[in-house]
Amino acid sequence: MPLTLLDADARDGWAAALGGSREAVRALLDGFDAQARAQAAAQLGPLGGPALCALRALQDLLHRARGRRHGAELDRVAALAGRAPAEVLLANLAYEHGCSTFLRDGPGGPLHARNLDWPFPGGLLRRHGCVLRVHGAPAGGYAVVGWPGLLGALTAVAPGRFTVSVNYVRHRRGGLARLLARAAGGALPVAWAVREALERSGSFADAVERLRAAPLLAPALLALAGPRRGEAVVVERTPRGGALRRLEEGALSVANHYEAAGLAGQCVDYDAGGSAARKAILVRGLARAAPRDARAALWLLAPAVRPETQQQAVMRAGDGLLVVRAPGERARRIDLSPLGAPRPPRRSPAGPRSRGRRRDGAR
Repeated sequence: MPLTLLDADARDGWAAALGGSREAVRALLDGFDAQARAQAAAQLGPLGGPALCALRALQDLLHRARGRRHGAELDRVAALAGRAPAEVLLANLAYEHGCSTFLRDGPGGPLHARNLDWPFPGGLLRRHGCVLRVHGAPAGGYAVVGWPGLLGALTAVAPGRFTVSVNYVRHRRGGLARLLARAAGGALPVAWAVREALERSGSFADAVERLRAAPLLAPALLALAGPRRGEAVVVERTPRGGALRRLEEGALSVANHYEAAGLAGQCVDYDAGGSAARKAILVRGLARAAPRDARAALWLLAPAVRPETQQQAVMRAGDGLLVVRAPGERARRIDLSPLGAPRPPRRSPAGPRSRGRRRDGAR
């Protein structure tokens, strides 16, 4: 996994860090465009093309009207790639179509591990993965695992404050009209709401409350863990509300369906039982063993890996741990000491080339 490490100052915006990533941004925007066209055609048939054009026109209008939130960054990324701002906005409205995540309590604070699954064309998310270390935010520094052009966060760690990851869920009451109405009302893309929490929440409790209450464009499942023992929740979000699930016997896991009382019947099983199956894999693994480090966490995630798994990450807020890899490749521990985390050891064990070997991560 050719992982690029970038640094940005929150006061200048993330786009300033992308100067050397022009071709990656272009390739990824092309990939999002191809995926949007394919989904529109699959769902709407011959009306898919006109509907996508209308969506982009409306996105452009919304971008102009709501540009106070990351609008200048959208313009800078669009100028870098030579594309329309609406194309960049479309790429930031999407988020992954499957994930498997667990939180496991421990003496150093909860360990947070996740597979990010996304059936993205050409393996582009694997080929252009990046970690962005952000300095100068009001609440402190943080690091985001993503790709160039993403102006929000789906997987991130704020050393000493919290870790956070986003899993997809499809609400029964969806649709383009509802999405646009929420956008016109000021709701945020899920990834942008997470970015705001990273920049403004000084504690785990503050981040949980902010992400529980923020108006969102889409439903989501947000896993958060703090630096202290017992600080771990899943926030099951609808666009306007939500519910919390907490640790049970020191563990918590989430795939792509609601489980909280009152929400369980409100989601669509988009992958024919796959979400429940991956959740069961994590529950069984956590019942057998309590992973204490990245090596053990990646081993536990391995049975839930799918062909479309693009990235894996293991995080811990207490010591600023961040280990990233693509399945079957070497794990890489990211140095977050510039953000105030302890400096990692000089050497890290190599990751496995297959699921059958237990040399799959860094401590």
